[in-house]
Amino acid sequence: MPVAHVALPVPLPRTFDYLLPEGMTVKAGCRVRVPFGKQQERVGIVVSVSEQSELPLNELKAVVEVLDSEPVFSPSVWRLLLWAADYYHHPMGDVLFHALPILLRQGKPASNAPDVVLVCHRRRPRYRSQ
Repeated sequence: MPVAHVALPVPLPRTFDYLLPEGMTVKAGCRVRVPFGKQQERVGIVVSVSEQSELPLNELKAVVEVLDSEPVFSPSVWRLLLWAADYYHHPMGDVLFHALPILLRQGKPASNAPDVVLVCHRRRPRYRSQ
């Protein structure tokens, strides 16, 4: 069974392992909702997916929900954020979450903003002289 390695916005320099239920797929960089602590769910960001964990699989909790079908960061921003976490010795979850807008941190959809198209009607700007 696949294991998602998830970064959470907690002051710990590690990822947390969660089982991916059957039929659920996720990519690195996508947000997921996971159980954390006593009766609490948090939004986390998947760092990687593998078939193994440091803990026995029967001790792992399952991912509750996958929030994104595609990563929320571009590949270049993803590499920059991982580099920054490593270079500054700061927890990866904190670095990744501070790069997100507040609504995405709260688990809100990433695609509810309307598409805006800016159109230029003039060939060049005109200035008024006074």
